[in-house]
Order: sequence, then C-alpha cells, then structure tokens
Amino acid sequence: MAKSTSGLLTQLQRGWRRTNVTLVVLAFLFLSAALRLVYLQVIKGPQLAETARNNRIATFTIEAPRGPILDAEGHELATSTQVVHVGVNQVLIRDYVNRDEDDPEVIIGVGPAEAARQLAPLLGEDPAVLGGKM
Repeated sequence: MAKSTSGLLTQLQRGWRRTNVTLVVLAFLFLSAALRLVYLQVIKGPQLAETARNNRIATFTIEAPRGPILDAEGHELATSTQVVHVGVNQVLIRDYVNRDEDDPEVIIGVGPAEAARQLAPLLGEDPAVLGGKM
C-alpha cells in the first residue's frame, strides 16, 4: 500500500507542477498583452492619432482629361469640361469676417452674405441666391 500512495502523491505533484506552469505561462501572456496595450495607448497613442487624422483629411487633384464623344457621323455628343466643387462649413460661415488687406481694423463684411458676395463672381451666380444656399 505504501507504493500506491507514493505513486498517487507523485502524480498529484506532477499535476500541481503542470498547473503552476500553465498559470505562469498564462500570467506571462496576460502581462505581455497588458504591457502592449499600455505601450499603444499611452506611449504611441498621440502619434497614432495624428497619423489617423492625416490619413482621414487629404487634399488631392484628380486629373482625368478625356476627349469628346462623337456619334457615327462625327458630331460631338459630349465634351470634357472643368468643374469646381465648393464646400461651405455652415457652422463656421456665421463667424466669417472679411477685413481690409491694408487696414485689418476695417471690416468690409461679415457672415454668409459677405462670403457669397466674394464667391458669386467666381462661380457665376447671383450673390443673393448663393447666400441663400450657404
């Protein structure tokens, strides 16, 4: 009987050893993940946020000149034209101030009406209609 009890004790010790090794490995993995999280959030966080901001906001020019589209007899059906897209931030336009270039103290106009007055000749629209769209 003594031999069977010592064999059982040896098996229990091996089982505890496996359990302890498994717990140590899991604790190491958890600690590694926690350290990586701290590194990404605290140390690299501001840089990663700036990179994301730069990737989201971009200005680029798309050039796609095409020739005219002709029918079977050579008459022009469609042709390429240049188009300008203008966007307006409707929250910030309320605070728009146009100042004199020579004397910044002199205010020429404010708000959407002034922006429309300046943009209308460039866009070929009536300033009142353009101001209403803003």
